[in-house]
Amino acid sequence: MSSAVYRFQGFVLDCGARELRRDGAPVALPARVLECLDALIAHRDRAVGRDELARAVFSRDNVSDAQLGQVVLRARRVLGDDGQAQRFIRTVPRFGFRWVAPTREEVAAPRDAPGDATPAPVLPGAAARRLRRLWPAAAAAVPALAVLVAVALWRTPADRAPSPPPAIVLPAEVVAGGEATAAWARLGVMDYLGDRLRRGGFAVQDSERVLALLHGAGTPAERLARARAAVGGWAIASTLRPAGAGWRVELSAHDAGGRALHAEGEHAQLLGAADLAAGRLLGALAGADPSHALALAERLRRAQAALRAHEPGAAAALLHAAPAAQREAPELRLLLAQAELGCGRDRRALAEADAVLASAPAREDASLRVRALLVRGGAGLRLGQARAAERDHAQAIALSEALARMPLLGAALTGRGIARAALGDFDAAHEDLGRARVVLVRSGDRLALARVDAALGELELRRGRPAQALEPLVRAAEAFERHDLPGEAAPAHAALAAVHLQLLEPDRARARIDRAWALRERVVAPAQVARLALGRAEVLLRQGELSAVRALLAAHGDGHSPAGERRRAEALRAELAWRAGDAGRALRLADAALDRWPPGAGDSHRRALRLLREQAALRLGRPPRAEAEVVADGAGARLLEAVAAHAAGDAGTAARAYRAAVAQAERAGVPSEIADVALAYAPWLLDRRAPQDAAALAGRIAPWAARDFDLALLQARLFHALGQDGPWAAALRDARRLAGEREIPPELLAAPAPASLAAR
Repeated sequence: MSSAVYRFQGFVLDCGARELRRDGAPVALPARVLECLDALIAHRDRAVGRDELARAVFSRDNVSDAQLGQVVLRARRVLGDDGQAQRFIRTVPRFGFRWVAPTREEVAAPRDAPGDATPAPVLPGAAARRLRRLWPAAAAAVPALAVLVAVALWRTPADRAPSPPPAIVLPAEVVAGGEATAAWARLGVMDYLGDRLRRGGFAVQDSERVLALLHGAGTPAERLARARAAVGGWAIASTLRPAGAGWRVELSAHDAGGRALHAEGEHAQLLGAADLAAGRLLGALAGADPSHALALAERLRRAQAALRAHEPGAAAALLHAAPAAQREAPELRLLLAQAELGCGRDRRALAEADAVLASAPAREDASLRVRALLVRGGAGLRLGQARAAERDHAQAIALSEALARMPLLGAALTGRGIARAALGDFDAAHEDLGRARVVLVRSGDRLALARVDAALGELELRRGRPAQALEPLVRAAEAFERHDLPGEAAPAHAALAAVHLQLLEPDRARARIDRAWALRERVVAPAQVARLALGRAEVLLRQGELSAVRALLAAHGDGHSPAGERRRAEALRAELAWRAGDAGRALRLADAALDRWPPGAGDSHRRALRLLREQAALRLGRPPRAEAEVVADGAGARLLEAVAAHAAGDAGTAARAYRAAVAQAERAGVPSEIADVALAYAPWLLDRRAPQDAAALAGRIAPWAARDFDLALLQARLFHALGQDGPWAAALRDARRLAGEREIPPELLAAPAPASLAAR
């Protein structure tokens, strides 16, 4: 309901007071009749489709014609009208209804304060390396764990928010060459485009109503003319053309005043081309009027529509084009901060949020201040400023509690939980995210709950508990896909790929990273695309696709990536060299990366890279790296200590550290950790003529050997050393099947000698 006051033929409809008066006397008015009148009068310049009216009255469009007809009938009776006279409400056959009585609108005083915005965690796109856990997903992508202010609850500062602009989508035209798809494409693309426009903030007429309206209109020009006359807004036509091995979709939007906007997209898949074209058209529609002519409320509404349609670039352009008088409005600057964050321009977003927080309105309006703190905290997380982000979210929590605004409180708790996870304070992070979930369950915001689930899954990954991360991440990924949020669905799928890598499920990891990578064209921020590429490189490296990994690192390993991701790319290059059998290059790359590594930045990741470095040095007979003694706990730290002692020739320290690493890995119960220790410790035992101990250790990882190249190779080496011809041949077959571009050591290709270690 709006807060407008309408006067017509002796009646006064005060929507804010929810009251109808006739000649000064109140008239009994059911709630749905009131909402029906408000919707029809607010759009009295055009006909209102049945589905649009149903959404206004029933908050849904799956309403029967009989139900809606009863509400319209009662509205007419209240006004002394009927279906024959139609002095107030006219029926538009096969379409809907239109308000026709002369009406004067009066300005009402604002009754509601501006609303809130729910922040959306933008989660990392990292995936973990199983071999020595080179880069766990959540820990690697801390800079990407940002909280964005969502537009779903954002209202314009005007006393009455503008209504969604009407639109009508015509059936698609399929040109020569696409006849094979015409049967489904004409209506399938029509429905798809209508759905995209609805998510972009447009009131789109239902397809069945449109087909009924266009019945009998023969040519495309006739159909377009009829649609423009009926909707009073934008009519969208589409043409589908085969283009090489794919499709080109051409869109044109026409309004009743004769303006026309055009957009097109080309893709291997028809709906992919339609999606690209729709996104570009939404950006054009967002700025369809001359920028200087837009009022502030309308400019904000159009920018919000662009953000809902995943077009932050269009929103930012529209806001940047605002005249100076509007440009300084705190609500505009705050929305611009979100658009910049969506584009990956984190420092610009931070500057805009700072400007809002420094303004007088933010000092007086606690709700505005909370939203600005959430955006600044999100930008800080993206920039690696976790401590500052924690402070911003803590302030937002205190203000939200004072305001008793549950959506804002849930968002602030989620953001602080993510910041605390980035700082390694896992217990406090878990407490914040648990509180956020309780708060958001009460508010009923399922999308915000999905963001909490994603953050909880990432937290469990950071804590080294991939099995516990699986369920919340699956829930989050499914929710993001249902809401068509590629910028959040892609990182959630990538995080699930990390989970499956740590659980030694490479095929499932590949399926998840493929789903994430398929969304990259709809991910706006370049840094996020780079993270997805590095996550994909980690999965492909596990499967031995070395050439594809080189290409990904060449295209995405530098440039837009933040510092943490660049270190991740350097570690991957060292791992790639090691996998390609070039221990010397792996050693040089690892040393160079470790020399540039800042103190205190991701110590667990630094230890993982050092482990690779020491194994390369051991193979080349080089001394270990001269660094301070490892004091951290965990299987990874003990394993690094063991390998370094091995390289230095200290067998006693190496034996104790290897045994401690086994015990730590078994306690943690993470398959990848157990495998990491076995891959280093079992060969050491074989070299020291302890085949039974090596066999016991290799037996621990036997269930995973059929799906992991390294483990299959370890099994083959063990059975070769023991002279067990049958098991050796079976393990060798597994290794060959899983090798990809990786080479099998020549000494393992010859049949084992009759004399074995076991016999000595």
